[in-house]
Amino acid sequence: MLIAARLLLGQTQAELAQESGLGVRTIYNAEHGSLGLESVEKLVAHFEKQGIEFVKPEAGRGWGVFNHALFESFDDEKRRKRMNKNAEASH
Repeated sequence: MLIAARLLLGQTQAELAQESGLGVRTIYNAEHGSLGLESVEKLVAHFEKQGIEFVKPEAGRGWGVFNHALFESFDDEKRRKRMNKNAEASH
């Protein structure tokens, strides 16, 4: 799930390490399940600040990762296009 979250943000391990204040080796170990809970919690907190939501299993579905920032960007783009279209139509 941590790898999926990082990839949803389009980051390398080095970029994530720089932004989160953790080492590249720490990122690698966390992604491969060989790290303590404290570092994983730091990563999760960092991801959540970036718009990533870790979705708990329910209704027969497993764990998931959702990127709110991605959809906000998409919604902003749709809104911009709609506003431009409306502006052009009023001229």
